[in-house]
Amino acid sequence: MSEKTRRDKTLKLIEDGEDDEVIRVLTGYQPSVIQMLRKEAICNITKPDRGDSSDSDLEVQGDLF
Repeated sequence: MSEKTRRDKTLKLIEDGEDDEVIRVLTGYQPSVIQMLRKEAICNITKPDRGDSSDSDLEVQGDLF
């Protein structure tokens, strides 16, 4: 399994609410790496999607002027 696939699989398991021990067994990652990826997953979930909102803002501004 490639590193990207392994990482993506881990992020999916984290999003699905799997326990760290289950993730460790399935992916082979050390607990410290799992914690780092868990923090990244939380940031990705809570970060607003700026792509869609900025596009609609531009459309609205274009219509006003």
